[in-house]
Amino acid sequence: MCVCVCPQALHNTRLLACYAKLDRRVRPLGYALKRFAKECDMGDASAGSLSSYAYILMLIHYLQRTSPPVLPVLQQVYTTATQPQEPIVDSWNCYFYQFKNPQELHRVWRRQRNESCVGQLWLGLLRYYAVEFDWLSEVVSIRRLEPVSKLDKIWHKRPMAIEDPFDLCHNLASRIGITSICSQHTHEHKCINITLHSERKYIVERFQAALRYHSSNIQWRSIVSWLTCTC
Repeated sequence: MCVCVCPQALHNTRLLACYAKLDRRVRPLGYALKRFAKECDMGDASAGSLSSYAYILMLIHYLQRTSPPVLPVLQQVYTTATQPQEPIVDSWNCYFYQFKNPQELHRVWRRQRNESCVGQLWLGLLRYYAVEFDWLSEVVSIRRLEPVSKLDKIWHKRPMAIEDPFDLCHNLASRIGITSICSQHTHEHKCINITLHSERKYIVERFQAALRYHSSNIQWRSIVSWLTCTC
C-alpha cells in the first residue's frame, strides 16, 4: 500500500517537535490546552471549530510573547545576514532554525530565562486569549514576533485568524462556524455572520470562564504544579 505524505506537513511536524524540545513546560501545556478544548466541545475542526494543531500554534504564539519569552521564533533565528530561502516546498519557504540540542540554540538566542511554573503559564495563556489578544484585528502567527494584522492578509472578514507557519495563505480558523451554517440551510448574510462570530464568542467565553475559575482556585494551581514538578 502506498502512503502519500505531504512534504509541507513533515516540516510542520518537525517545527512543532523542535519547539517541544526547547522547554519541558511546552508538552504539559499543550496537553492541557487540547484537553481543555475537547472538554469544552471546541476542538473539532470538522464541526466548525478549531483543530488540535491550531490550538498548539496558539500556545506557541503565546509562549513567544510572554515576558520574558519561553520560546524563540525559530523562523527568525539564523546565523546569516538574512533569513535563508530554503527549503522551498510548494513555493513556500519552510526554513526554521534546527538544532541538535537546546544548548546549541541558546548560544544564538540569548534572553532572560522565564522562571514561571506550568500553572502560572497556564493562567497567562488563558488571560492572553480571554482578554488581551485582539481577535478582531490580529492574526495568531508563530513565524515572526512582529504583529500580523488580518487586514494585511485580507482575512478581516473572518471571525478568527490563525496562520499556518509555512503556507501563509492558509487560515487554520477559516472553517469556524461553517458546519453550523450548512446545517441551517440558509443563505441570509445576516444569519451567516451571526453564526460565524458566535463560534468565536463561544471559544473566547470558555477561555474567560476558565481564567475566572483557575485564578480563584488555589488548590487547582497547586495540583498542576505538583503533577508537572515544575514549581
